Amino acid sequence: MQGSARRLRNTRFNESINNVHSLERLHSNRLNDVERLHSNRLNDVELFFSIANKLRPISDKVTKHKYSESYGTFLLPFIRRRRLMHLGIKFLEIGLGCDMNYGPGSSVKIWKELLRDTDHELWEAEIDNLCVDQSRQKGLLDGINVLVGDQRNTTVLKEWLSISKGQFNIIIDDGGHAQDQIYNSFMTLWPALAPGGLYFIEDLQVCRLSDWKDESGNNRVMMDLIHSWNEQLVTGRTIIVDEKIPKGVRWIFCQSEMCVIAKCDENVLHASRCS
Repeated sequence: MQGSARRLRNTRFNESINNVHSLERLHSNRLNDVERLHSNRLNDVELFFSIANKLRPISDKVTKHKYSESYGTFLLPFIRRRRLMHLGIKFLEIGLGCDMNYGPGSSVKIWKELLRDTDHELWEAEIDNLCVDQSRQKGLLDGINVLVGDQRNTTVLKEWLSISKGQFNIIIDDGGHAQDQIYNSFMTLWPALAPGGLYFIEDLQVCRLSDWKDESGNNRVMMDLIHSWNEQLVTGRTIIVDEKIPKGVRWIFCQSEMCVIAKCDENVLHASRCS
């Protein structure tokens, strides 16, 4: 009897292992074509650049700017992990690119390509209503949820959350770049970022230039805030700006011209202490 019970346990164990291996093969087969083509030769920074570079028009995220660094390092592994866990991704980008000389929608093509093998809900927010209407007519926004309004206006931001129901996994601010636009957007949308989510802020290199100053009268400079929040994470002290770090910040990473802010997730073991 004991031998029979042992053989039964071994059989069930082997079946479990085979099921795990089958799932791993299934997940591997679901990687998108570009990722399968390059995964053995490129790291994720190079992979993001390769994916963006094959699309037309080419987004300035990988030409004028070098945002492959952050998107490759953090966004690609995030998407891959969610896919393997059979979890969807709710994604918001502020800024359709209506003011770009090559026209709107170039980054939308990148996100669609990255997310096409993953259950996802993609949102784009844009201030230019006419551009949104024209983009719809051209089919650039097929399958995309669109929010319209000025990100500087907190009432508009709250309306966006009411329409979209929040709980985004990824938020990218590539909008107007004025300091009060970035600040108001972050402070309003950060609570709507799901645990474990990532918040990307682009074009921070303009933060001290007059064309992108804070027009609210508070004279905030977003990089001063980010420096202060990082100091609070590392040392527990406040410097430069006496403003407490928002609740739930896990870590902050900055590269040339942009920063990424990660949100805490209590289910992540051995994670760094959160704010």
